[in-house]
Amino acid sequence: MSTAARLIKAAATNEERERKYHARKRGNAVALALSLAAMAFGVFWLVWILWETIRLGFAGLTGPR
Repeated sequence: MSTAARLIKAAATNEERERKYHARKRGNAVALALSLAAMAFGVFWLVWILWETIRLGFAGLTGPR
């Protein structure tokens, strides 16, 4: 195999690696965005429960009598 052929093959391999890298990077960005949205959703409800507990006091946990 000549030097030119090896360089062409190396360039093609490098392009394929870059395509895979960018595809993985996009997938990671989507996964990160979804996980942050899920976290924000959960934290919202946790903060709401804490706020209501403080606002109503612990007597509010027993419910109406």
